[in-house]
Amino acid sequence: MGMHFEAIEAHKKGRVIGPGYESGLAIAYIRAGQREKALEIIAEMEKSRDTWWYAWGLAEAYATLGEKEKAFECLEIVYKLHGDFMPWVKADFYFTPLLNEPEFKDIAGRLKLPA
Repeated sequence: MGMHFEAIEAHKKGRVIGPGYESGLAIAYIRAGQREKALEIIAEMEKSRDTWWYAWGLAEAYATLGEKEKAFECLEIVYKLHGDFMPWVKADFYFTPLLNEPEFKDIAGRLKLPA
């Protein structure tokens, strides 16, 4: 909808209510063209990359940035940690740019999900 400022403010409020939702703020900054602010959030998230929750959020943010290799690294972490969201990896619209990449097909294929 192009309401980037509103999205940023909403995600800032959500972050105050409950930590762990930094990826939404990072993605809002990316979409608003505020790459540097997004990278600051991503740097904070990288400190918790060894948890599937943060790895998933990082994968979404990196995919939105066009940083495919970093997105795949994070998805591998989520896969290895049996992250709860993995069965929906092909349905997550943030991963749309990755769908035709061999690395994505490999990860999704290992899940043995129905077509």
